[in-house]
Amino acid sequence: MLFRIAILMAALISQGPVWGQGEGPYQLEWKRETAIVGAGALSLGIGQILSKQADLYTAGDIYSFRREGVNGFDRVAVGLSSEPARQASDHVMHGSYLLPALFLAGNPSRREFGKISAIYGEVAMLNAGLTVLAKTSIRRPRPFVLNEKAGLESKQNFTAGASFFSGHTSCVNSPWRIRQRCCRVF
Repeated sequence: MLFRIAILMAALISQGPVWGQGEGPYQLEWKRETAIVGAGALSLGIGQILSKQADLYTAGDIYSFRREGVNGFDRVAVGLSSEPARQASDHVMHGSYLLPALFLAGNPSRREFGKISAIYGEVAMLNAGLTVLAKTSIRRPRPFVLNEKAGLESKQNFTAGASFFSGHTSCVNSPWRIRQRCCRVF
C-alpha cells in the first residue's frame, strides 16, 4: 500500500511541466511534449499493471463492510442502484471527449486546432494515468458493494474497490479546464 501511495505521489510531483505551457497554451516543443506524453504513458502503464495486481474483495471482506463506515456523502447511495443513471453518467463522460471539437466554432481557434488537440491528448492521458493510479492506491469500495441487492459476483472485480476518485468527474472536468484556459487567448 505504501509503495502505491509513493508511486502516486511521484507521479503527481513529476507533472510540473503540465501546469504551465510556457509563453502561451499553443507553444508546443518536442522535448517538453515528449516528457509530458512519457509521464502520461508511464502513469497509465503503471496504473494498469497495479490494477491487474490489485487484490479483489473476498466474500469475507464484503460482508465485513458496514454502512456506518461509509462517509455521509456516499452513504445515501448505498441502497441505490440504477442502470439508466449509470448509462446517463457514461454518456456524459463519453460525450466530454468531443468537447475539443468546440474549438472548431471559432476562426482563430480553428487555426490552432492541431495544437489544442495535442494539448487535450496530453491532458487526457495524464488524467487517465493519475486516475487509475489513485484508484489502485486508495482502493475505496463503491457504495454498491454494501448494497444487499447487488450480487456477490459484481462486487468481486477491480472496479468494486475503485470509488475514489471519480474517473467520470475527472474525465468530464479535464476538457472543460482546457477550454477555459484556451478561450482566454481568443
